[in-house]
Amino acid sequence: MPGASSRAERQAHKDEVARLREQIATLERDLHRARRCLASERAGREALRVRLAHEERANAFGVGVLCGLAFPGDES
Repeated sequence: MPGASSRAERQAHKDEVARLREQIATLERDLHRARRCLASERAGREALRVRLAHEERANAFGVGVLCGLAFPGDES
């Protein structure tokens, strides 16, 4: 029976290796998906930052124009 025991151990080892490889593949896919998600989130935040900065400049310009119209002699 030592041969059967050794074969069973080898098969158990092969099964464990296969299971771990599958687990690694799954974790690598999850990591890749998470990295894509983070990159997308960062790109979205950057686009929002740029848009808000543009709106802030436009609003500041509008306030300046309105103040100039409301207070024509005040150049502060």
